[in-house]
Amino acid sequence: MNKFILMCVFFLSSLTAQASDLSLFAGWTSVGSLGTVVGQVNLSNFNVFGVRWEKDFLVVLGFENTLSFSSGSVLATAGENNGGLNYNGNLVLNLPVRRTLPYFTLGLGVLHRLGTSFPDVGSSFTFNWGAGLKLRGLLGPMGVRIDYRRVTIYGVLDENVKTHEISGGVMFTF
Repeated sequence: MNKFILMCVFFLSSLTAQASDLSLFAGWTSVGSLGTVVGQVNLSNFNVFGVRWEKDFLVVLGFENTLSFSSGSVLATAGENNGGLNYNGNLVLNLPVRRTLPYFTLGLGVLHRLGTSFPDVGSSFTFNWGAGLKLRGLLGPMGVRIDYRRVTIYGVLDENVKTHEISGGVMFTF
């Protein structure tokens, strides 16, 4: 828990540095089921919302940080929990075409699930990859973004959980 809090503090303090873009997003995550030694465990789909901050180093290469909250991450259908916090650091490959910016991303992160419901995940390592589209400068510095992410959550009942996340939001370019 302390490592996760330190990562969140680092992320929030890094927002003071100059960013290329800052996005507020909301989305939906599809989970499916988890095969265990005792049988199948059905997991609930859940909503997610958060902030993404990207700093571009070259015209096409950037680094993105994501801090998000979900109300029901890695939750069995019958249980209850208090949500989960997720941090990801991703390498981003941007393909600029005027105001349209398709991109590909891949990175690592940590998910910390709050509450005590089944399955008890605690903190888990995550890997994600995805793609999306940014539409910059639609209204001054404001634009929109659409994302697809494939996330693997490691160490859930000694197995890995794969999820699909679809999200969208408003983006501000600096």
